[in-house]
Amino acid sequence: MNILLVVMCWVAVAEAEERKKSDSFNLNYLEDVVYSTQNPWKDGYSGYLQFTLTRTVFHWTITFKYLGKLAELRFYDGEMESVSAGSGTTEYLFKNKPYNGKLQKGTTQKFNFMGMFPANGPLEPEIPPVVVSFRGKVIFRNDITISTTLSPDVPRRTTDINHVLNLIKENKLPTLATNQVTTTTTTEVVIIRRPPPPTLPPIPEENEEEDKQVATEESDKKLRSICKMLLAWSKHSNNTITKTLYKNCNHNASNDVITTTANSSISNPSNTNVTTSPTTTMVASNTTQNTTSIPPTTTIASDIHKPRYIGPNQYKRLRILTSYNYVHALHLSNMFYEAQKSGKLPPDNRVPWRADSALHDRGEHGEDLSGGFYDAGDNVKFGFPMAFSLTVLSWGGIEFLDVYKETEEVEFLMENIKWGTDYIMKAHVSKFEFYGQVGDPEKDHLEWDRPENVTNDRPAFKLSPMKPGSDLAAETAAALFAASILFYKYHNQTTPYQLELLKHAEELMEFAELHRGFYHNSILSAKQMYKSSGDNDEITWAKLWQYRATGNRTHYDKAIGIYYNRGMFQSTDHLQFSWDDKIHGIQMLLAQVSDKLKSEIKKTVGGYCSDLRSKETLYSNKGLLFLSEWGPLRYAANSAFICLMAANEGIEPQANKNFAKYQLHYMLGSKGQSYVVGFGKKYPRQAHHRGSSCPFEKQRCSWNNFHSRKPNPNILYGALVGGPNKVDEFKDIRKDYKQSEVTLDYNAGFQGAVAGLIQDALYNFSRVTEDQRTQMTSKRRSNELWYKHYEEFYVPEELGDGGPENGGVALNPLPLPQLLLISLLCFLLLFPGDDNR
Repeated sequence: MNILLVVMCWVAVAEAEERKKSDSFNLNYLEDVVYSTQNPWKDGYSGYLQFTLTRTVFHWTITFKYLGKLAELRFYDGEMESVSAGSGTTEYLFKNKPYNGKLQKGTTQKFNFMGMFPANGPLEPEIPPVVVSFRGKVIFRNDITISTTLSPDVPRRTTDINHVLNLIKENKLPTLATNQVTTTTTTEVVIIRRPPPPTLPPIPEENEEEDKQVATEESDKKLRSICKMLLAWSKHSNNTITKTLYKNCNHNASNDVITTTANSSISNPSNTNVTTSPTTTMVASNTTQNTTSIPPTTTIASDIHKPRYIGPNQYKRLRILTSYNYVHALHLSNMFYEAQKSGKLPPDNRVPWRADSALHDRGEHGEDLSGGFYDAGDNVKFGFPMAFSLTVLSWGGIEFLDVYKETEEVEFLMENIKWGTDYIMKAHVSKFEFYGQVGDPEKDHLEWDRPENVTNDRPAFKLSPMKPGSDLAAETAAALFAASILFYKYHNQTTPYQLELLKHAEELMEFAELHRGFYHNSILSAKQMYKSSGDNDEITWAKLWQYRATGNRTHYDKAIGIYYNRGMFQSTDHLQFSWDDKIHGIQMLLAQVSDKLKSEIKKTVGGYCSDLRSKETLYSNKGLLFLSEWGPLRYAANSAFICLMAANEGIEPQANKNFAKYQLHYMLGSKGQSYVVGFGKKYPRQAHHRGSSCPFEKQRCSWNNFHSRKPNPNILYGALVGGPNKVDEFKDIRKDYKQSEVTLDYNAGFQGAVAGLIQDALYNFSRVTEDQRTQMTSKRRSNELWYKHYEEFYVPEELGDGGPENGGVALNPLPLPQLLLISLLCFLLLFPGDDNR
């Protein structure tokens, strides 16, 4: 026995020494280092650092030393250790977070960052040169990438770090010609420089007389050459071609087919259909030809491709066999959100009876609060239901992004969400200050008038540490976290806009956690309309979205703690998922992002959907899930949305899909009445909605329009009304706001559920099995940030042969005192002494 213990001790000492040696030798960590900055704007720029590990490390630091001034460097994958500024330099030191210290051999790591220029800097600031170090060793300097893959036994050469550093100090590094463009390799020191823009002859303006004449073959050829030069320069220099230049190219060479790559950034005129994808062919045309919409991979959120489907009955026809036209319903629902927009409407507004409104919404210090969405049939901007609607809309986009792409509705979805998130970030005026409402509902409800006639002196209500609203702040943070995930998946890369969403979301989340309190006690006018029943569900909900958006395990742990401490795992008779109660949404979200608890939480979600299906007392005579007299369709749609996502997780898939399909068909008209405005033959004609009921005329709207028995003169396409009573009676009367009013949150879950039914129909058409669907659902999440840490958090490592490189478990090197103690124990076991002495 003693001999066995001695052997074990010796093995432990040997392994610890070996790890200590390997840890001290850090020339051999990385290869294929890439440092890239892109899309600079007046306030900052984004970029990433990427490298491949040549050995496993268990902790790391990364230093960015900029040879110039920076106001801030946001590095989301590390914790800031220190910031220092010297004479004309700024240095940031980051260390690994608790959950990502281990970087496995052979893996390629990509760290995104965003730099912010000083506020008092030049109008067109330049990105300063940088020296990047990994664990204290320089891996990148200015435009020079230094390989770190050589053994220390290799003689001195330009790929040895210390030698290169000496060359740098002595200013003896070899250089290349300034106009040379080369590719970085692992054995050469190269310089990558941006090529100068080509010298272009002037392009004639469209309104000049020459454009009216037929161009000759020679001029056509010349213009096509110019366009190709523009695109080539844009691709290599990462610059943007202006709309005027591109429009002229398109006007004069419309039949030309130009090949580009995802790195090209083209400002697309609104009357042009352009389809872009990585290494694909782009066709520029002024006609509405049948092109497939593939989301662009440019890194600016505003560059969203416009598909050709404009009118309410213009939508993509899919070859799927369904009882109702789900694609049309999805198309109309997107249009409803456009009809609810406040502020200065975009030039491509698809709702002809809407115009700019509430342009002078201001905060108490003059902050611009224009934009956002009107809540319902009134003209108030309520922050709580607006944020919930954006969260759920984004959730549907995240889970069914393939459907939105296939139907070519994804750009409309993205623009609607961005319209809301732009407003939220505008209303978040400082770290712990957020305007949660604009407009007084009591005053607003005294008048019946279109939003374009909103007065200029509307009040705005702000949350602050003295007037907290943790429920509203957390829900708003959840909306931004969810939107950031969707933008990441849409572009398939980090963008400045996504990082900006994360920044505001993190601050709002901190605000909610530090300053607790119900928001309706701070914004008293909201109490009658949207009174909150608690904030624990919003905090848990937002922490889960924060985890899914960032991959930081601490947020997940905190959410799980509240989830169990507050009994959110227990079954309950309260089955609503809504703007006020997020518990069943929390359960579903946990089922998507958990692993060790997945089986248990899937049972909880399965129990919820089973209760919905089995309790006959919950249903109307014709089978509508009836959870409330006020807006019952909203609750049925939200439940259908959850159970469709549950089906994708393999939770009683057929039963849950049948349940969701029945509820959605009821809303689309299976019982003779469609409850979606503009869908089907018999749909609501008198939705309780000011803008829809007011004629698009110069004279002011009034209560006479409200009391009119005529149909609304403006069709509010896509709006889901509140719905019938429990005996399926529906009064299509404007006065009955319980049944005929529309709101942002009514459509949010409905739109997600419709997208889920389209996905099911596409799967059925392709004969995809249920097991394959579950696997595809998991695979679609593999590019999300939390999923990248999935195995590290949850999957236990299997013991392998010979350390982490071969699948074994690696230990941190033992400190010297522990090594001496182990050695002493080994000695005592080997020579125990004479017990009889």
